[in-house]
Amino acid sequence: GATTLAKNELVVSGSVDLSTNKPAPSTLAIRSEGLDLNPLHRLFAGDTGAQTKPTAPAPAAARPEVEPEPLSLPLSRLTADIDIAKVFLGTLVGENWKGHLEVDRSAITLKPFGLSLNGSPITLNALANVGVPGWQYDWAFKVARLDVAPLVDTFQPDYKGKITGHLSAEAAFKTPSTSLVHCNSRFSAGVWSSETFALNVIVSPSS
Repeated sequence: GATTLAKNELVVSGSVDLSTNKPAPSTLAIRSEGLDLNPLHRLFAGDTGAQTKPTAPAPAAARPEVEPEPLSLPLSRLTADIDIAKVFLGTLVGENWKGHLEVDRSAITLKPFGLSLNGSPITLNALANVGVPGWQYDWAFKVARLDVAPLVDTFQPDYKGKITGHLSAEAAFKTPSTSLVHCNSRFSAGVWSSETFALNVIVSPSS
């Protein structure tokens, strides 16, 4: 139900055709004026009482890494739009969640997708083709000067007030061929790169 922060109403409209004989294009629109996730967060993060120490499982036998098999999606054509005004979680406020998703047989495209998290812009563009052996990906992610303190306060409350600073990061991942399993990478000085992956992370102290 509604809270003091948000109405907690998620409206999903459109039509979905799951038939296999010349299905009509499916369309979805997902909208909300505001969602307060704090009740759910408290429910899953709450104290569940005394916990028994789990027994360590026996080590599993090593299995050879294999590429994913081609996947047939239940929807041949889908267009979905996301428009969520605000999402509240702890000290985090995500605003203007907007995204456009398209499914065309085995190709999945998410472009654009973005939001503002505590005033810092976050963007993601992604393309996946799951209809080929090993699948193919092409995605890019960017975040600019994200204040890490609210993240820490929300997900690691024991460290509240102890970790401050800002995070800026850019990442890109692309597989021109079936090379998900065989990807040689290196990491140094905050930059991780390979033939298929590049990551640049900058963490600066609070100013």
